[in-house]
Amino acid sequence: MRLQYEAEERAKREWAELQQKQQLWEQQQYLAQQQAAQEAAYQQQLWYMQQQALAAQQAAMYQTVTTTTTTSAAAAPPPKKDTISRLYLTVAEARGLRSADLLGIGKPDPYCILQMRDQRLQTRKEKSTTNPVWHQEFEFTFFGPTDELVVSMWDRDRFSKDDFLGQVVLRLSDLSDGLRRWFPMTGRPGVREPHAIKGEIFLQVRYGR
Repeated sequence: MRLQYEAEERAKREWAELQQKQQLWEQQQYLAQQQAAQEAAYQQQLWYMQQQALAAQQAAMYQTVTTTTTTSAAAAPPPKKDTISRLYLTVAEARGLRSADLLGIGKPDPYCILQMRDQRLQTRKEKSTTNPVWHQEFEFTFFGPTDELVVSMWDRDRFSKDDFLGQVVLRLSDLSDGLRRWFPMTGRPGVREPHAIKGEIFLQVRYGR
């Protein structure tokens, strides 16, 4: 009887120890889950704050460009006809262009054609992008303030006619020295475009002798 009693007591102690270990393991698992949840919430909050800071920075940069453009336009009118000899236009970049094909899957290979009277110049072609970057400067000579400079954008196609992506028509009398701004792309007057015109192009203007 005594041996049986001791065996039962030992079994009870072992069972109690096992229960304690189980409870300790469960507590550790709970604490680990709580810590992981807190870390995930912290990372999400940190990402949100970074996105807010980035949005504020981009808004400030856009405001700076807009303010500079407005100030330049008010303070620096275009030169008079008898002082004009050269116009330098920088085609910087474009953004938000439409997709290249009818299905809207592929991206265009955009390039720009700049034309004023008999002067016709062209940027390089950028491959497969709706946000091309050129940063190319072009020089035009022998113009008057009533002339117009047309910047048209095209999608290079190897097997068919290049597709029209949009254009900007610039009247020289409206272009101040030092102008820097985004221009919305528009369609051609009197032409029913097969695709919606999308996007903007960033141009810079300066005059020289």
